[in-house]
Amino acid sequence: MRLATFIMALLLLAGSVDPTRNTFIVLTVFSGLAFVHWRPWRLLDAEPATDLRVVPFVLALLLLAGAIDPSRGVFIGLSVAAGVALVTPRLFGFGDSHHGWWQSRRYYARRHGGQWSAGWEDWQ
Repeated sequence: MRLATFIMALLLLAGSVDPTRNTFIVLTVFSGLAFVHWRPWRLLDAEPATDLRVVPFVLALLLLAGAIDPSRGVFIGLSVAAGVALVTPRLFGFGDSHHGWWQSRRYYARRHGGQWSAGWEDWQ
């Protein structure tokens, strides 16, 4: 979905696609699916990303809502943000650091009876 967001932003920047409401809906859906850690085996348990994938999603929402005008500068910013989020999404991450679904706190708490280890007391 990150690649689809980047391609859609480039098409908007090049003028190949008209900046209409339907285009912004598709862009918002693509960037929203890239923003959420979507896994087919856990459809109802989505975790939002806390890194650069937020930026294209917020820009797409603002374009869809009409809060910012669809100008060339906005499309350049959207293309740059989507490109950086495509290549290095965790470059400017904040919050929890997820290294995969098996190392997240929620998964660990599910596997260990709802308890999250705080330190060395489990090893004694």
